[in-house]
Amino acid sequence: MCTFSISFQSDITTLMGKVEEEIVSKGGTFTGNQQNGHFAIRRPAKIKASYEIENQTITVVITRKPFIAPCSVIRSKMENLILAFDTTEEDLIA
Repeated sequence: MCTFSISFQSDITTLMGKVEEEIVSKGGTFTGNQQNGHFAIRRPAKIKASYEIENQTITVVITRKPFIAPCSVIRSKMENLILAFDTTEEDLIA
């Protein structure tokens, strides 16, 4: 349905741990690791997706979404989520 990529700079283990925690805390599910996996979000709309990570880039494939939810909105929400947790040691020191 929708495919998009988001680049990041932080440690992948830390970043994906925070993303997983956020998705699960909102009632979603998350199964995966630092290479690939899938997740589902129930609110505000039911969305299912898979992801793959390579070279500091996560590629998300939305496999299920409401007809009325534009891919651009889903991408924006995912970018905001990932970039909110995208910090490096340099960011923390500054």
